[in-house]
Amino acid sequence: MKYPWNNGTLSEDDVAKLLKDEKLKKAFRKLPIEKQSSILHASAPEGSDTAKDLNQLTRYIGGWFRKKVLREAAKIGLSETDADHIAEAWRFEG
Repeated sequence: MKYPWNNGTLSEDDVAKLLKDEKLKKAFRKLPIEKQSSILHASAPEGSDTAKDLNQLTRYIGGWFRKKVLREAAKIGLSETDADHIAEAWRFEG
């Protein structure tokens, strides 16, 4: 099947689609964590808005700020599980 990340990256539009489409999220989560991490890092170069958002999500998802971050994540279509999973993939260092 053709997925938006088959070329190893996601455009900003692809990221938006991924966050809103349950089938795409499920398929993305099935990828090995190393692959997910590689795709996220290739899609969000340092200093980009996407990288800033992912850094913020990762920084606060495990802390006292968690509830606020999860509310913000829900506004873009992420469940708590989705947010945790993306934060884990973004933090992953292989």
